[in-house]
Amino acid sequence: MFRLKYSWPYLVVFASIILLVLYSITSARKNIEKNLTYYKTINVAGRQRMLSQKIVKECYKALEGENIEQQWAQDLETWNENHRMLLHGENGLSIHGKDHPTIVNSFNALTPVQQSLYNNIKLAQHNIHDSNLLKKIEADEANFLYQMDNIVHDLENNAKQDLDTSEKNLIRVLVGCGVTLFLVIIFFVYPYHKKLVMAYKMRRQQYYEAEEQKKEIAILNRTHELTLSGINAGVWDWDIPTGKEKWSEHFYKILGYEPGEIPATYDTFLNVLVHPDDREKVSKAVSEHLEHHKPYKIEIRLLNKNNSYRWYEASGQAMWDENDIPVRMSGSIIDRHERVVYRNQLLYSEFLLEETGKIAKVAGWELDTETNEMTWSKTMYNILEATPGDIKTLNKGVSRYPQEYHALINKITTNARKKGQSFDVELEVITEKGNRKWVRSIGVPVKDNDGHVVKLRGIYQDITLQKNRERELLAIKDKLHDANATKDKLLSIVAHDIRGPIINIKGLIELKKDGAIGQDEFMEYMERVGINIDYLLAEMDNILRWAQSQMGGLTVNRDKIDVNDIITAVTGMYQSVAANKHITISYNNTEPIYAFADYNHVHLVVRNLVNNAVKFTPIGGKINVGVSKQQGEVYIFVQDSGIGMDAVALKKVFERKDVLTTTGTEGEKGTGLGIGLCIEVAEQNGGRLEAKSEPGKGSTFTLVLPASV
Repeated sequence: MFRLKYSWPYLVVFASIILLVLYSITSARKNIEKNLTYYKTINVAGRQRMLSQKIVKECYKALEGENIEQQWAQDLETWNENHRMLLHGENGLSIHGKDHPTIVNSFNALTPVQQSLYNNIKLAQHNIHDSNLLKKIEADEANFLYQMDNIVHDLENNAKQDLDTSEKNLIRVLVGCGVTLFLVIIFFVYPYHKKLVMAYKMRRQQYYEAEEQKKEIAILNRTHELTLSGINAGVWDWDIPTGKEKWSEHFYKILGYEPGEIPATYDTFLNVLVHPDDREKVSKAVSEHLEHHKPYKIEIRLLNKNNSYRWYEASGQAMWDENDIPVRMSGSIIDRHERVVYRNQLLYSEFLLEETGKIAKVAGWELDTETNEMTWSKTMYNILEATPGDIKTLNKGVSRYPQEYHALINKITTNARKKGQSFDVELEVITEKGNRKWVRSIGVPVKDNDGHVVKLRGIYQDITLQKNRERELLAIKDKLHDANATKDKLLSIVAHDIRGPIINIKGLIELKKDGAIGQDEFMEYMERVGINIDYLLAEMDNILRWAQSQMGGLTVNRDKIDVNDIITAVTGMYQSVAANKHITISYNNTEPIYAFADYNHVHLVVRNLVNNAVKFTPIGGKINVGVSKQQGEVYIFVQDSGIGMDAVALKKVFERKDVLTTTGTEGEKGTGLGIGLCIEVAEQNGGRLEAKSEPGKGSTFTLVLPASV
């Protein structure tokens, strides 16, 4: 296609050439016309000279009698007419008066001579024999020829001069045209031609580049397809005004469908593929993108052909017209199921790690040794009772510790930075709320490839509770002496309680052996001895188990147990003992009730509670044993109508500071270990022991255990 902006210099050159040629032709034509005029004028002037001679000769011929009047008259009129044309420049004749005034003057001077000659010849036609007239004609003719010869000579010279001038002018014109054309070429054509050549080369280069780009685009398209396939992504395009959508082949494939198996519409996408819980999120995200140009990039669940939902990343970009009305939107869906699942698991792991850090009061920290910038985990702020992200807290450095620790901190940090030494120290810190805490700080240097320490990393643990416990242990240490005294007293009681029944048995046997008592009396005493032996065995069992617990030998094997079986067994065991004191033990439950505890431990506690109830209930009393389940806990209570105890005595029992031994209503002995052991066993099984008692009104002891699911 012709384009003026590319061709105008050449048109200028072409127009210049045409103008120069026209100018040259015009100049040449003028010179030619001028020369032709000269030629014609000189020719006519020469013919005038010859014609004047012919007319004079015809005059003489007429004088000699020849009949030439008609030819003579015609030649005379032609001669006169030619002179008039020469004089006035008619019929293409001109002497160019502006250029050669001398010739004009000569011609003007010739005119009277010509007129005189013309008039005399006219007279001679009527008086041919007048000799004077003939002499005048000869004289005028000679004068005419002379002046005409001069005029013709001047015309020839002028013609030659004009011809030379014309040649010079033509040369000037040609030179001027050449120079003009050269200047046009130099100043117009060449620069533009140079630009055009460069543009052509550039255009050619662009053409080659375009061809290369086509190849690259083809490769990119293929790469794009492979990339989409590699990242498991599908592409979609939505013509918003018409509502038509196009889904790529891989769009269908990543959902498990064949291309075209389900209609490619926004309604299908939203109401069929999108999970019901995500539909509102999709609608909101699309609306905000189309109306407010907010980025559309969300994670949603889409229904696959196998009727399962997977996580995908849906993103898109719309195109708006000049009125900000959305006309088109394109985007993709990428399978992100594994990443989302992994991220959720990671978030859960981070949550567990953070919660574990909170429970263990352990935090992480990192120090950049070049910039001195400190990074903390969230738990670090909790330990220091600071606001997360507080720059002032981060930049406090050694100033957050009491003065007595400054030298130690400077020493360990200097050794870590310069010598790459790790550290593990315990020191006090002042929190942002002004509280003092004990912390353990462990630091490890991080080196670059050149061995320079670039970072310090470590953990920070709140050990205030541990320190407090150490203080408590020191206090407990002070009480060990009291414990030793208790042990001595315990051994004394045990020795007394064990020695008494054994001596009684030995004395009874010796009496029988010596015949001091009879068989019936011996058997009566043996029943009482049996009761004492039962009490002794129970107390020995308590003492052994207590000793095990004190030596760390008491193990707990918790499991699902039926407490009804234990209570039934224990109450049955003490029925005969209670009958000797005429005490009634009642237990009416038969339904299984399950607790989560150690069977033997629960049996021990229940046996001790029933044993104590029998021991401290007078003759004719009552003992009521019961069980219930409330709010995830199992309650086993032993209620007696015994002597009871006041608040002070009950408090001493539960404080377990002293070893108490009390005689029963019928003089029964004990070690004082029963209740203390029950309390400890109950706690080790995740439960507790509760008690209510009033002097003279009896006591109620309740074992509370966690219920089994």
